[in-house]
Amino acid sequence: MQAFQIRLLLAIMLTQAFAIGLSYGIYPIFLQPLEASFDASRTLISAGQIIIMVAMSVGGVLVGTALDNGHPRRIMLAGATLMGTAFALGAVAEQLWLLGLVAFAIGLCIPAIGPLVSAGLVTRFFLSERGRALGLMSIGPPLGSGVFAALSGVLLPAYGWQLSFAVFSALCLLVLLPVIWAVIPARFPESPSRAGGSGASQSRVIDVARRPAFFWTVLSYALMVGTMTAWTVHVAAFLGTHGLSAAAQSMVLAVSFWMGIPGALLSGFMADRWPAQRLFATMLVVLAAMLMLFSLHPKASVLVVLVASSGLLTGGVVPLYTMMLGQRLPTEDFGKAMGLSNLFVLPVMAVAVIVAASLFERHGDYRLALHGLAGLATLAVFCLLLSNHYARRA
Repeated sequence: MQAFQIRLLLAIMLTQAFAIGLSYGIYPIFLQPLEASFDASRTLISAGQIIIMVAMSVGGVLVGTALDNGHPRRIMLAGATLMGTAFALGAVAEQLWLLGLVAFAIGLCIPAIGPLVSAGLVTRFFLSERGRALGLMSIGPPLGSGVFAALSGVLLPAYGWQLSFAVFSALCLLVLLPVIWAVIPARFPESPSRAGGSGASQSRVIDVARRPAFFWTVLSYALMVGTMTAWTVHVAAFLGTHGLSAAAQSMVLAVSFWMGIPGALLSGFMADRWPAQRLFATMLVVLAAMLMLFSLHPKASVLVVLVASSGLLTGGVVPLYTMMLGQRLPTEDFGKAMGLSNLFVLPVMAVAVIVAASLFERHGDYRLALHGLAGLATLAVFCLLLSNHYARRA
């Protein structure tokens, strides 16, 4: 790799660490404190994850189109500024609706500084060893999720959730903005195949969504991400039902996120040697089996090991999905495809998160929710088989 490529990978690892760590990574840790602070139901607080996903879907389409027009630095600077501002607003929020607004703003930031723009940068600047680069890039989300989950476990008991939000705001503004300005290129190299004008861009978005190979691939991805998001939102509370303290919950969750680092590296290196769709199918089967094991309520020691090791799967999702998209779509449509992906993930994730919370409140445990999530992971395998069929025909 060239020096510029190494700097670029390090920068997008950091931006993804913030994007995912300060959204999905900290949410399970803040679920119960916010529940108690606002005297709200778990279902209501869990809906914050859905607000984040709605905003992420809206932002994904906008950012994806802007990315294909070639302005990565501008997009990432806007996203980092908005995230820092959102957490500053959260630090002074005293009403639940205002936190909902903060969640929406955070969701808008994720495509701009998270995997969408990062994957676009790798796709354009790494023509060889792309799988390796995607694996290294994907270290950021699990690393950041683990760091911020562990940091939340320290800040929350000592200072409360509002001051924790203030710390997160300062980190966004003082760390992310300088790194993005110094490292991220202002523009992509010009691509002669990229059509100009807003009308052509909009027609390409529609064309991407209508391609059968893309549709079934993204549906499999949506089922995978929806299942894993629902599990991540509730995993800390699930550990609490087995007697683990809040500090132990945050530490186990942090280890699980950090296990995504070897997961991302392994999946990235393997994707340069074996078909990405085969690796993705294997990951789905393992996820379904693991969720069924959780539903059997194993001993706490076994449960901790299983939760921690589940992070291996999380790390492989983005690099493998990105590899599949890169193989099945033209480069100039990649940003739109990644942006459209969030629209497919949203309904699956929303239903999975809310139904899991409702089943817990109705039955007092997560057994039925885990069975349903395992079923979604199994359904994703069949969608992937259909996507392979249409990809071969194309």
